Amino acid sequence: MPEYKIAKIIDDHTIVINAGENKGIKENQKFQIIGKKGKEVKDPDTGESLGRLDELKGYVFATTIYPNMTIATSPARSAMGLTNSIAGLTTGMTFQNPLLTSYHETLNVDPSQITGGFSPKGASPIVVGDIVIPIN
Repeated sequence: MPEYKIAKIIDDHTIVINAGENKGIKENQKFQIIGKKGKEVKDPDTGESLGRLDELKGYVFATTIYPNMTIATSPARSAMGLTNSIAGLTTGMTFQNPLLTSYHETLNVDPSQITGGFSPKGASPIVVGDIVIPIN
């Protein structure tokens, strides 16, 4: 499986990956951000490798692909919020209207590495050089 790296952190939900069209990256392709490579886990009966428990820092999706780099953002989420938007004229009552909003999940980035430049949790912060792996 190919591995890429974070080349730039634009803000707390947008990063730049050091690969683009030249590596076959497509729009909306999903990636996981990996920090420290974990220790190998072996099957107690066969001794076969079951894989590693890598430090999973987050997920991003390719949004803008250039020949040699990709801008990727955290997943978008929706939330129901309430707002006081209608006031009763004669009764003084206030009605609550649901308002659907969307936002991007915040990535736990190292704030000192946020450099902007495009339009500054429990795991260690995402930093330039972290590994980015495509997910099928």
